[in-house]
Amino acid sequence: MRKKNKDDDLLRSEDDLSPWEKARLSHAEKESLQKVTRKKHYKISSPQLAEFHLPKFGALKERRLKEGSKRLLILFLSLTLLALLYILPIFRVEKVTVKGNTMQSDAMVIKEAQLIPKMSLFEVLFREGKIASNLKQAFPTIETANLTIGLGQVQVVLKEKKTVGYMVKASKLYPIVEKGIVASKALPDQPASLPMYYGFKKEIALQKVVLEVQKFKPNILNLVSEVHASPTKSDPDRLKLYMSDGNQVVATRKTMAQKMKYYAKIASQMDQAGVINFQVGAYSYSYH
Repeated sequence: MRKKNKDDDLLRSEDDLSPWEKARLSHAEKESLQKVTRKKHYKISSPQLAEFHLPKFGALKERRLKEGSKRLLILFLSLTLLALLYILPIFRVEKVTVKGNTMQSDAMVIKEAQLIPKMSLFEVLFREGKIASNLKQAFPTIETANLTIGLGQVQVVLKEKKTVGYMVKASKLYPIVEKGIVASKALPDQPASLPMYYGFKKEIALQKVVLEVQKFKPNILNLVSEVHASPTKSDPDRLKLYMSDGNQVVATRKTMAQKMKYYAKIASQMDQAGVINFQVGAYSYSYH
């Protein structure tokens, strides 16, 4: 019998192979084909590889330069605009007016507000709250203060506290507002029908009396024409009130508001105008 060699195995046709050998051969061929395919897939030339993996640095740099230039241009234009707004006369204070002011001079209000010519309107706008606060602190007669800002001009708009009477000093009338605060500016004209206060040398004493008078009932308060300080050694708080119905009231400050509740009843029992004394108790008598 002839001995088999390796060459005989290689020369055998596929038909002579056993099923197990066919399967093994088929598996080996598939593996060989996959290796060739992978090699072809990843075999890329160097220029192509650089283009595939690396970003286009030139285009990116150019885009960043354009964005930076835009930002610088916007910044430059903004600064130029701000400079123009600061320099142009229409954005500076050329005129200051005061509205709603009757109890102090306009010059005093403008001075206290520190509004000076050529001042930047932007500075005024920035300090608006502080200006209003300073005005209310400097002038207790002011209820509210606001600024109206326009091109080249500023208007100070004031709302004053309610006037409750007038202090007579050196033949001039000074408004008195709530809590007895006296305005610094005298009235140029005859005031409305409100009580006038005479003879009060100290403002604190006047304030205390005004607060007591404000406690009167409205119908009695409307009858008060004048309030005079009339102190004595025994009663430094003695007052005289002149009423529009012709009567005169003598009272002491501390008990006046309480006793004036009985004014209408006592006055109705008087045959003619006279004096009602509330200093000690309550009694009345006619002038004659």
